[in-house]
Amino acid sequence: MALSATGHTLAMGAPDGGAGIIQVFHFDGMVWNQVGGDLSAGGGRMGSAVALSADGVVVAGGEELHSSTIANVGRVTVWRFDGQQWARLGGDVEGRDDYEFLGTALAISADGL
Repeated sequence: MALSATGHTLAMGAPDGGAGIIQVFHFDGMVWNQVGGDLSAGGGRMGSAVALSADGVVVAGGEELHSSTIANVGRVTVWRFDGQQWARLGGDVEGRDDYEFLGTALAISADGL
C-alpha cells in the first residue's frame, strides 16, 4: 500500500496468489473513489509491492513471481494517470536471474520519474 503526499490518493496491491492487481483510489472528502481501472501486467502476483508518486499520478507495481524464460525473475511496471486512464510509462523492468524476485519492494521519487 502507498499514499500520496496529501494522503488523498491510495494505491494498494492485491497479489492474491495469482495474477494480482493494483487499484488506486482518491478521497473526495466523503468517500474513496477508484481512479481508472484495475492495473495488471501478467500473472506473477502483481501488487506484491506498490509505490506512488507524491501527487498520486504515477504508480509502480511489483510482480515478484513473474517468469519469462527464467523462473521467478520478477518484474516492475510503471503507469501514469492522464486524467482519464492509466497508461504504461516506459517498458517493464525485469529481473535477470532465476529466483531474483524483482519487485518485492519498491520506491519511486516524488515526481515519479
